Amino acid sequence: MADSDARLTLEGLARILRDHMDGTAAQFAEVGARLDAVGVRIERLARIVGDLTQLATRHDAEIAEHRRLHEEHRGLQEEHREYIRQIFARMEQHDARFEAQSRDIRRILDTMERRGGDGGPAEP
Repeated sequence: MADSDARLTLEGLARILRDHMDGTAAQFAEVGARLDAVGVRIERLARIVGDLTQLATRHDAEIAEHRRLHEEHRGLQEEHREYIRQIFARMEQHDARFEAQSRDIRRILDTMERRGGDGGPAEP
């Protein structure tokens, strides 16, 4: 700043204003540099947030796909269970038929044995 002893003249006033403006300009330059640095950091953060958003979106899509596949698998499991139930039901039907045929064969064999083995009349 100008000497405090300086007389208040136009030249003295101009010097005071110049000194003050130089200091203010330096402060503005420093503030501008800080704002630029903050702007660079904000840009970096914006990129990071953008990358994280993409990751989260991709993750959500993968979770949705996993859920879809899980539901599809669950449906296929239920179809498989139903198919197995049908097979068991058919096996039970075949078993019942086999048992009935076995009883018929046993009855026929018993009848043949009582008649003498060849289906003819039994010997006294």
